Amino acid sequence: MTRAKPEEIVVFRDAPSLEISVGASHTLALLDKFLYSFGVDDCGQLGQGYTDGIATPIPVKFFKGVKMLAISAGFRHSSCITEKHEVYAWGSSKTAQVHTQSAIKYTIMKMLPGLEGVKAVKLFGGFTSSYTFIQAEHGEIYSFGDNGYLNCGVIGSAAIPKRVSFLQSKRSFAIILDRVKTFILSLEAEPVMNISTTILFDDVSIKTLQ
Repeated sequence: MTRAKPEEIVVFRDAPSLEISVGASHTLALLDKFLYSFGVDDCGQLGQGYTDGIATPIPVKFFKGVKMLAISAGFRHSSCITEKHEVYAWGSSKTAQVHTQSAIKYTIMKMLPGLEGVKAVKLFGGFTSSYTFIQAEHGEIYSFGDNGYLNCGVIGSAAIPKRVSFLQSKRSFAIILDRVKTFILSLEAEPVMNISTTILFDDVSIKTLQ
């Protein structure tokens, strides 16, 4: 349903803490660190076990009683990090953003492999992006999903998260994504080889991967 004017989301009224991530046509929310979802669900991106849209935020039953550290709503997929630092993804996996690259719509979450020993703390995605970045506790960056525009900083689309190798010695603190480009904000201002655009702002560098 399209709304012509803003309306209060009553579920969020007086929330002790609230974090929201907006995808292309769906929304994830952390209400006191517990996961809620609503919006379009054509690819299972709400994680409710079916593909029917929801107008009002409801808890994601799969994670009942589990608190979250981070959430990310993408184009037609979603991901989260639990308080145990486990990374899950669900929804469309057309470009390997959930599991192996396929037309399967994952309405139930898949825990991402290949992150054993990695203490994930943050997620970076975007409402037009079919790829996601993971930040570990010491600033290491991993990526997974669509790499059709070389926007993941790795070779090939990745169902298993891959570490972005040229950032291994960098302390990155923010990532901005759109459909075909990625911007990395780093505390180091030295130019990085093979990066097409580097814009320097004092001691902070913004680098685009495409």
